[in-house]
Amino acid sequence: MDLITVSGSIASVVLCFLLRAVPRLGKPLIGHDVWAILLTVRELKGGHGYDGICRHFLIKGRHDYPPLFFYVLSLFPLGWLEKWNWLVNPILDSANCALLFIVAHMFSGSGTVALLAALIYAVTPAVIEENLNFNTRIFGLLLFNLAMTSMILHYVSGESIFLIGVFVFGVLLFLSHKFATQVFVPLLVFFAALQSSDVPLLLLFGILLGAVLVSKGFYMDILWGHIA
Repeated sequence: MDLITVSGSIASVVLCFLLRAVPRLGKPLIGHDVWAILLTVRELKGGHGYDGICRHFLIKGRHDYPPLFFYVLSLFPLGWLEKWNWLVNPILDSANCALLFIVAHMFSGSGTVALLAALIYAVTPAVIEENLNFNTRIFGLLLFNLAMTSMILHYVSGESIFLIGVFVFGVLLFLSHKFATQVFVPLLVFFAALQSSDVPLLLLFGILLGAVLVSKGFYMDILWGHIA
């Protein structure tokens, strides 16, 4: 990539970040999801476990929401999250924008096409709106994009090494976001049909098994949540 292309990619990522972060300046606790997220992190850090938040529910029952994002957030001080949570989604979505630029440049061979793709993503109103409320969706989207990029690279190149990326990011995705998982699963089935291959289906089974093992069986509750 030449200097102009690199500069353009950086500019698009910075624009992506600013459009998502600036509207939230001085408003760290705006949004409906932020309270549930911070409460879940508080329960985890307090040693009550992931199901600890269930004692605050009006309707009693076990938790069936994917837990990974909350465990990642629990690595940070709660006071920091209360003050700076509004930066998390813009940072993650800027990574999405950068990934889109890289993938577009990789497949098109054109810095102009890649820059246009990144700029369109940066200024899309619906995507900006998703970032204005602290939520799990952008984290799930990043993992979905990484998993699908790996799948497409495998499809284009035929190299099995990319299946490792599909597996790793797929397991993380299963443990992070329901809706993104519900899009990812039929796409793997589609690639199985497109390639006339059982590999994506075996990979899907492996990802499911991996999610169950990594979560020590908790993913079965999440799976029933999907079915419900």
